[in-house]
Amino acid sequence: MCIIKTIKRKIISEECWNLDYELIKWLNTHLKVYKEEASEYVDLDFHEFRYKGKKMSQIEVIDRIIEITDEITKDFDYYNLIGDGRVMEMKDEMYELLRMVHFSLWW
Repeated sequence: MCIIKTIKRKIISEECWNLDYELIKWLNTHLKVYKEEASEYVDLDFHEFRYKGKKMSQIEVIDRIIEITDEITKDFDYYNLIGDGRVMEMKDEMYELLRMVHFSLWW
């Protein structure tokens, strides 16, 4: 058991040097799995949200977050894009959408 904890701590430690990027990657992979597995148990079209005057279902919000995180993580050198504001705009939208749907992410 101690070995597992040590390995996990080492892996976590390796991710923490760029936690901003790793968090986006984590969200991306976990939402993809959530979408696939949760859809077997709950209706992901049931919950509706309003974002910038547009009505969106839970699945539409999840899909948009996945699109954003795919875009940000497709180029590991995304730090270069921060200067032109694209990544910052995508990051802001990602968190606005996540904040909206946060308490619906269960089954």
